[in-house]
Amino acid sequence: MKIALLGNSQLAVSAAWGLCQSEAAHEIVFVSDAMSNKNRFVSSKEDTPGRLRDLVESNALSASDTAISFSNALEGLSGADVIILLPPMGQSGFRSAQASKTTGISLVRRFVSGIQQHASDAKILMAISPANYIAAWTHQALGGGRIIGLGNGAATAHLTAEIAKRVEVSVKDVTALTIGSDWETYPLPQYCRVNGIP
Repeated sequence: MKIALLGNSQLAVSAAWGLCQSEAAHEIVFVSDAMSNKNRFVSSKEDTPGRLRDLVESNALSASDTAISFSNALEGLSGADVIILLPPMGQSGFRSAQASKTTGISLVRRFVSGIQQHASDAKILMAISPANYIAAWTHQALGGGRIIGLGNGAATAHLTAEIAKRVEVSVKDVTALTIGSDWETYPLPQYCRVNGIP
């Protein structure tokens, strides 16, 4: 499986590392649009080895066979089975709901034509806030598609980590679930388990 990561943030590197360790993909490609230097992973092909060398070397040290590549053109989406849209660089701290929507839609708008042209059959995971809103907008812009909004993914991950810390077990032993909107999430204790125990 080929997975394309869109968006320029440290989260993209962390996501790639996790995907390499799980061996969920045979290839991971970081894709940025050539229209905006702000959303580029690297400023030139010559800069590629230096910018993400740690990830490539760590991947090799952990004996993962996942290939890692970089593209500053939307053609890098070609053949992707899954596309993960991540927040752009600098999207942190306090942001109004409208600012988050505007920034997210602006980023997605630049990638829609590339997705249609190079990876029209790919599944798209929205891990950018507000995920539910942006997933709905993207579904409409693409005229359908297999789009998944991960609006509560971070909240569920936080809950899982907190349970593991308090019970002193591995996060691998914990399952948890939160529900809600992009702005409010609620834990569901009845679905939280440690090794199957409520």
